[in-house]
Parts: sequence; structure tokens; C-alpha cells
Amino acid sequence: LSIAAPVIAPLFNVAASDQAQLVMAISLFVWAIPLWATVEIVTSMLRACKAFGPEIRLRLLWEQLMRLILAVLFWLAGLDTLALLLAHLVSLLLTVILALRALNNFVSLKRVWTTRLSGPVLHDLLLSGLSVLPSNILGRIFSDMPVIFLNLLLPGAAGANAAGLYSIARKLASIPQMVGTVFTHVVSPVAASSENRGLATLQTLYTFSIRLSLLLAVPTT
Repeated sequence: LSIAAPVIAPLFNVAASDQAQLVMAISLFVWAIPLWATVEIVTSMLRACKAFGPEIRLRLLWEQLMRLILAVLFWLAGLDTLALLLAHLVSLLLTVILALRALNNFVSLKRVWTTRLSGPVLHDLLLSGLSVLPSNILGRIFSDMPVIFLNLLLPGAAGANAAGLYSIARKLASIPQMVGTVFTHVVSPVAASSENRGLATLQTLYTFSIRLSLLLAVPTT
């Protein structure tokens, strides 16, 4: 995708002032994919180790807050549109580094790199990956396809502006969902590992999480 950026660029509608840097923007931004995938995998490993605090800090503080701070700093440095892309990439890179560092406290990274994968393990990995792929693809479609359609439907700067405004509105509207995300990341693994503790324990856990979610989510909304 990075190499094919000159072929991909004409498919998108952008303002005339951004046309010159569109190829560079695409060739840079596609590298968010491996970084984002690494963050997802490493934070899933942290969750499996029941390290919920480090994961939440990585997700909210480093991935989100650091991105905003970097975007402002890059913009002040005169980078304009590229400031957003670079902020996204740098914040993801920092999150990857910090996530690997946090994981090393629970699972030796040396052991991870040196462990050989057997046939049955690769088979299980493939099946588990394929099983979650449809829901992940649907999530990306609901999240990103409206932006793409808006951009393609309206020519030139109008398409870029519409897609940008929609993205901003969606981000603002999703702020309350951060509360739900935190609880999903914590409650689901705890509940899954508590199946032998009885229904009463799980009921108490979910009741508490729902009440606290409402207490935080309603004012945020």
C-alpha cells in the first residue's frame, strides 16, 4: 500500500492545498496498520495476564492523550494536515514500546521470541484468528465506510470536509463509549475466569460495573 500510494491517491477527494502531500500522507499512514495490530496483540496478552491497569493506561493515556498532545505540537511546528498523521503514528509507536515494556513484567519477551510454534498451536491460532475476523471487519466497516462514502460522493474539498466533520463528530460521540470499553476490558476476562465462583459472585460483579458505568457515562454523555 505504501508503494502503491501514487495509484491510490487519485481515488480520494481532497482540497487543492492538500493534493501535493496526499501521496506522502497515504504512504506514511498505512504503517499505522502493523503498529495498531501490535498494540492489539500485546494488550490482549496483558489482559490474559489480568494486567488491566497497564492496558487501560496504555489505551487512554498514551494512545489517546499523547496523540492529541503530539498533534498540537506538530501543528505548532507548521506541519498542518500531516500533523494529525504523524501524531497518530508516533503515539502508536510509543504505545507499542510501552506495551512491550509492560508485557515484559508479566511474560519474558525473550521467551516469547524464542518459543517455537508447533503445528497444533499454529492451527489453533489460525482458527481463533479467523473466528474473530468477521466481527472485527464489521467493526471497521461501521466505523470507516461512512467516511469513505462521504469522501467519494462529494467532489474535491467538499468530500474531504464532509468526511473530516463526520469523523470529528463520531469521535466526540464515542467519548462515553470509553467508559464501556474500560469495563469490557476488565469485567469480561474477570468473569470468564470466575465461572467456578458461582452465579452470585458474577451477578454482584456485573451489577457493580453497570452502576458505575451509568454513574460515569451519563454525565459524560
